[in-house]
Amino acid sequence: MKVMAAGDDHKFTVYGGFEYQAGHIISYQAEGKDSEEFINWLEVLIRALPDKPILVVLDNARYHKSHRCWQWWQLHRDRIRPLFLPAYAPHLNLIERVWRFLKSKLSCHRCWADMTGLLAATETILKHLHISFYAEGQPSITLVHELCPSAYNTPSNFQ
Repeated sequence: MKVMAAGDDHKFTVYGGFEYQAGHIISYQAEGKDSEEFINWLEVLIRALPDKPILVVLDNARYHKSHRCWQWWQLHRDRIRPLFLPAYAPHLNLIERVWRFLKSKLSCHRCWADMTGLLAATETILKHLHISFYAEGQPSITLVHELCPSAYNTPSNFQ
């Protein structure tokens, strides 16, 4: 994830998925994108959904298909399965809509001067999202409650 920052740009990675029926996000923050962090994310996912079969929709990132990941997939094939999308088809992966929504919330009112604040804001927003891609007439991604109502007030409303 890359969001405008004051000074030097820094990056961090958010791995995430959502439980389709419940509409909540399960996420994991890491310093980078590699096989080790991806497997850590898969372990978080399995712990979060202990009694459910899991289908993970993936793009074709190199680390998703590494030898180490294939070994992990084989060890856990009774619980979790990968579904690889065609190359260059992010529009088919619903989580991409969540990332777009998250980035819009993180970058709409400020530049981030500290990584700690950005990480905390990211985690807070993800914990308060509700996702519903199957309900007609409703927004597909909503915040459970507004996290920063003062950001939408006019200057005359501030005390």
